[in-house]
Order: sequence, then C-alpha cells, then structure tokens
Amino acid sequence: MGRYRYNVKFNEDPVYPNRTYLFEFVYDIVEVDGHWDMDIVRLPDYGNRSMSAFILHTQPSERGGKKVCVAAGKEPRTEKDAKKFARNWSELQAVYILTGITPDNQLANNQQKKVRKVQEKAEKRSSMVLGFIAMLTASIVCYVTVAETDSYVKGIIYGFIAAWIVGLIYGAYVGIKEHFHK
Repeated sequence: MGRYRYNVKFNEDPVYPNRTYLFEFVYDIVEVDGHWDMDIVRLPDYGNRSMSAFILHTQPSERGGKKVCVAAGKEPRTEKDAKKFARNWSELQAVYILTGITPDNQLANNQQKKVRKVQEKAEKRSSMVLGFIAMLTASIVCYVTVAETDSYVKGIIYGFIAAWIVGLIYGAYVGIKEHFHK
C-alpha cells in the first residue's frame, strides 16, 4: 500500500485572472486480487457541489471510507496505472468543483470533440479526393478534346467545365448528406 498525493492547479479564471486554485487529493493505492484500488484519504472542499457517490463515481471501500469507482474488468493492473487513473479522476473532480460540470458531462463533451475531429479529418480527405477527381476529369476531357479538335483553347475550356460539374455533383451530395443527417 502506498500513499499518493496529487495536486491539481488552475491558473486561469475568467473572472479573477490573478487567482490560482489548488486542489489536493490524497489516496492510498492498494493492491487487491491482481488489481489496484484507489482509496480516498482526503478530498478538497466541494463547496456547495453535490458529493453524491453517483456524481463523483465513488463507492465504499472494503478497508473503510470510500474509493474511486472503476468499472468491473477495467481496474488498473499496475500501481503506475492506478496513479494515472487517480490523476485523471482528480482533474475531473477539480473541474467539477470549479464549474459544476459533472465528470460524466466532461467526458461526454470530450467524446463529442473527438468525434468532431474525426469528422473534420474525413471531410478534408473527401475534399482532397474531390480535388483529385476533378483534376483527373479535367485532364482527361482536355486531352480528348485536344486530340479530336487540335484546339488547346477548347480543351482547357471543356476541362474547366468538367471540373466544375464534378464540383457541383459533390456539393449536391454533401448538401443532401447534411440535410438527412441532422
């Protein structure tokens, strides 16, 4: 069993820019049947925030007091992982104390941000693919036009028109997709 102390420090406050917040969390890291528990020794003052076990994700410890609640099968397998878990839990709690945003809502918001990043990457990739398809189409139309008419001007004009049409089709596709996926 090892005592673990973790301090969460916030220097940014939109109302009081020179204010610093320091929250101290103290745990006993205990090995139990092949995994590690994080018994809570001391928490900072939660002020008027609820300290419900449901909101904080705590549960009774077999050694008395409370411990950090971890889903069955997801328990830390090393002391190092238990300390990392305790750090993450402490940071979620500190944000909850300052803002009132529960740990569940913080995690849900982070998940939404990750999904948005993946969607943005996919959109960038599809734009790159569109650009490639438009350039390829324009090149083929230009080459065929020049080969049949011996006119470079017509080839370039028809190539631009072909690229423009590909862009319109893609724009319509994106518009329809966004309309039905709201």
